[in-house]
Amino acid sequence: MKKFYFLLFALLLMNFTTLNAQKCKVGKDPITNESVVTFDYGSRAVYFEYKGSTIHLEMRFNYNGVYKVIVPKGTELIFKLENGEIIKLPTITDTPPKTDAATSSSSMYIYTNYCYQMELTKEQVTKLADSKVILLRYPDGQGGTLDYTPKGLGKILTNAINKGANCIKENF
Repeated sequence: MKKFYFLLFALLLMNFTTLNAQKCKVGKDPITNESVVTFDYGSRAVYFEYKGSTIHLEMRFNYNGVYKVIVPKGTELIFKLENGEIIKLPTITDTPPKTDAATSSSSMYIYTNYCYQMELTKEQVTKLADSKVILLRYPDGQGGTLDYTPKGLGKILTNAINKGANCIKENF
């Protein structure tokens, strides 16, 4: 019986590690033959892509409940860094909501995802790589903004931003 519980624990740990894997990949676009560098954390919770001379950052935020508002192009995400610098990144597309549900045997959880897409300069990537994010202001799907201050396990997201920026910076 102990072996069964150990195996179950090991499988759960492997799944958790896989879901939260942070991967920096360098490759080539099979059609254009351009160099492509990507960093993916948590199935695109934080996703960087450097292709040609363009650097994209995509961040996914989950909100409880059903949201129907499209966040307009140009809406800013604001990053405050440890060194005091502020980076403002406007979204490059309108961001529609995607509502989904998760169920268990006794409950149902409804949530809405917004995937904000931004374009960065090499200078902005360098700043994100060289200093950690201590505050992130992002759009609230119901209007206004929300502030995210990383604490404890919440630092996982901001650490992923820093690692992703370093992945891209190392491959300029």
